[in-house]
This record gives sequence, C-alpha cells and structure tokens, in this order.
Amino acid sequence: MRRIKKGIAVALSLVLVLSLTACGTKKSAEKNDKLVIAYQNGLSYTPLLVMKEKKLIEKHYGKDVNVDWKLLESGAAISEGITAGSIDIGALGTSVAINGIMSKTPYKICTGLAAVSCGIQTNDSSIKTLKDIKSSDQIVVTQVNSQPHAKKELGDAHALDANLVAMANADGYSALISGAVQCNMVLAPYNLMEVKEDNIHEIPVSEDVWAKGDTSIVGIASEKLYKNNPDLYKAFCDATEEAMKYIEENPDETAK
Repeated sequence: MRRIKKGIAVALSLVLVLSLTACGTKKSAEKNDKLVIAYQNGLSYTPLLVMKEKKLIEKHYGKDVNVDWKLLESGAAISEGITAGSIDIGALGTSVAINGIMSKTPYKICTGLAAVSCGIQTNDSSIKTLKDIKSSDQIVVTQVNSQPHAKKELGDAHALDANLVAMANADGYSALISGAVQCNMVLAPYNLMEVKEDNIHEIPVSEDVWAKGDTSIVGIASEKLYKNNPDLYKAFCDATEEAMKYIEENPDETAK
C-alpha cells in the first residue's frame, strides 16, 4: 500500500502540456454537451477516477453535460476511437500518444496524469537480465512497439520485438501468474502484485532508461473538442487540477 500511495503522490507533480494551451477562452463555435472519456485499468488512472467519483467535470462546466466514461483495453483502441470521432478525451501511455501525434492522429496531449513505477517481471528463474530472454520467451506489453530499454541494454531497439505479445493489463497479469507467458512489462499496481508471488521476480532495468518521475500516462484531447467546445475542454483541465490536489491532500481516502 505504501508503494501504491507513493506512486499516486508522484503523479501529482506532473501536468505536462504539449501543443494545447491549458485552457480555452474563446466562445464555443458549436455546443456539444456530451463528453466521452476513455481510460484503462490501473493505478495510473486515479485522477480520472477521482473526477468521475466526484463529478468534477460537471462541477467546473457549470451546465448540464453527460460525461460518458469508457473502460478500454489498450491505448491503441483509445487512439482509434478519437480518430473515429467516438471519443473526446483519453488516457494512454506517453509513447503511444507521441506515436499518434507523429502519425497525424487528430489529438494533442493536454496533461500529464501519472508517473508510476513500471517493471518487467518474469516467472523464469533463469532470466536475470534482458540478455537472458530467449527467442521463445514471450513478453506481454499493452502496446506492441519498440521498447527503449532494448537499445540501451541489448544494442538494438528492436532486439525483443519478436518476443512481444499485446494484452490488456489484467490479462497479462493472469498470463504471467499462470505460466502461459514468461515475462510481463506493466505499470503499477500489477507489477507490485506480481512480485509478491513466490515464483516471480523483477528483471532489473537501468534507471538511465526508466528514470524515476518520468511521465508514464498522459491525457489527450481531440482537436474537435478543443476547437468546437473550449468551455468543456477547460472544464476537463480544471477538473484535472482539482483531482490532483484532492489526491495530494487526501492520500488515504484516495487509496481506499
């Protein structure tokens, strides 16, 4: 619990704004009093859960609004939803968000949400470092893409690409526990739960790769929302700030 609380606390210090201004001030060109927000399972999404529980978006918008919360299995699904126009705001991994922006997906990063611990766990006692991972070993990730630690420790950013298998966080956890896969790369609280098992240990990864405090999860907003309803976008920004403050001031209540 102490490590989980620490993970939540670290998240408070990060409000990363890329490409969107923090708050819109112009009049809405088009009113759409419905907001669709997509997120995934995990400790990293605590600020959104606080917003949902306390109806902070509704509070800051000050008008009737239907906030539709969708729990999805991957950042890719969230990115696709924004492209299709079915999602307005999403929360996903930083690398996935940046890849989406590079691919001209119609959203921008509007806030940092979390910087929680990440780990690569294994149920194979012979795997002590990344170099011990065999070609037949499977590594679960939520999104299949090049992992930065591979280049740092193995000399090739794509050295482990053939080992990667995409699964939702909960499914990856179950697969590692059951022995269906050999490794799982996942954020808290799943990595913290996994290492409590007698037959599972964490594979050390250099802090040069995963520096403490790095933003792991960001919030993204569709360009359509930002342009067409800046008041509702601003309400989300303000709700995020209040949720972060609540977490900082009420860690025990938030953990419960």
